[in-house]
Amino acid sequence: MGAPGRGVRVGAVIVGSLTIRFFEGTVVRARPPPDTRLAVETSASMPSGHALVSALAVGLTVIAVPLLLREAGRDGPVVRGAIVLVGAVIIGLTGVGRASLGVPWTTDVPAGWMLGAALPAVAVALTAILGKHPVKIYPSKGSVDSSVA
Repeated sequence: MGAPGRGVRVGAVIVGSLTIRFFEGTVVRARPPPDTRLAVETSASMPSGHALVSALAVGLTVIAVPLLLREAGRDGPVVRGAIVLVGAVIIGLTGVGRASLGVPWTTDVPAGWMLGAALPAVAVALTAILGKHPVKIYPSKGSVDSSVA
């Protein structure tokens, strides 16, 4: 979990927030009728921001915790499975909870989950790429050397 990984994960959270704003501003899908909702929301419905953020945040956590446990020598298949299971339950309950409040349309929740799950996958891929091809920045020279192996 070196510096490239941390930066990529922070970037994924920022991109997640921008993704919600982009889709809500582009799709501009109205929320269900107020008389069917149990909570008040004023922003657009698509995608479910709660579902997206839960998939993104919990997804990044499910990726990071086993790495930290491995470094501490406390890793194992049962532990990894439990972490994934708890993460899936949290993500699922967040989406089901929002849908049961009638705040988003039910199709907005899976859309949020899919977008939110895509970002940790991209973060893992970028971390792997950056880890294999490190870039050294030399501020005093004003140059970047990407040929460092």
